[in-house]
Amino acid sequence: MSAGVRSSVVVTDANVLINLIVVGRLDMLAEVPAYEFVVPDHVVEEVRKPAQRRVLAKGLASGLLRPMSISATASLELFAALR
Repeated sequence: MSAGVRSSVVVTDANVLINLIVVGRLDMLAEVPAYEFVVPDHVVEEVRKPAQRRVLAKGLASGLLRPMSISATASLELFAALR
C-alpha cells in the first residue's frame, strides 16, 4: 500500500472518541494508516464537554478525522436499525 492511501473506513462512536480524548491519545488514530476515521455529525453532537469538543474540533480540522453527514433516508434507516 502506498503512503497516504487509506483502504478502510471506520465510522467512529462518541464513546471511543471521548475515551481517546480523556487519555490524551486521539492522535493514535494517525498511527493506523490503513484506516480513515469518519465522525458522523450526530456523534459530534454527543461530545458535550467544551474541552473535549475543542480537541475533537482540532482533530477534524487537522484531517485526523473526517466529518460525515448522514442525511439520506436509507442511511438513516440503517443507522436506526443498527442502533
